[in-house]
Amino acid sequence: MSIDSLHFREAQFKEAMGSLASGVSVVTARHENEAIGITVSSFASLSLLPPLILFCLDLKSKSRAAFAPRKSFAVNLLCDQQKHLAQHFAQSGKKSWDAIAFEENKLGVRILKKSIVSLACTVSKQHKSGDHIIIIGKVDAVSAVDKNAKPLLYFRRHYHDLGGITE
Repeated sequence: MSIDSLHFREAQFKEAMGSLASGVSVVTARHENEAIGITVSSFASLSLLPPLILFCLDLKSKSRAAFAPRKSFAVNLLCDQQKHLAQHFAQSGKKSWDAIAFEENKLGVRILKKSIVSLACTVSKQHKSGDHIIIIGKVDAVSAVDKNAKPLLYFRRHYHDLGGITE
């Protein structure tokens, strides 16, 4: 297969990027006293000192206002038993929290129970690039890591679990 760097279709690019397996996270925040949650697969560690993370959000997302500079949010790394949460928070529009197990931190941001780990963060910077905004967060606190949990993965438009590990 040859790569033509000058001519490709959006669908080809989307398919190519879908071939990168990624962990699934739900980012939670508050906006105008309303709790919000969004599923993201574009999450990454950025820096150890200071501890920084990043995730990307579509510029058309109605949740953008919740991630203004200095606002608090949490990143919840989902385990393979939380596919229902990934699907729930991937839907557009207002989402019900009735059947969601969570705790609120001191800033009122929801931490999803049974996540592998949750990171409490503050928006540090934002960078608009293409049709997305890159949100950089300073990590203020880390919940206890569940070392026995396996991650929920997203690959080629489907959720997967890690399965067995061979060493």
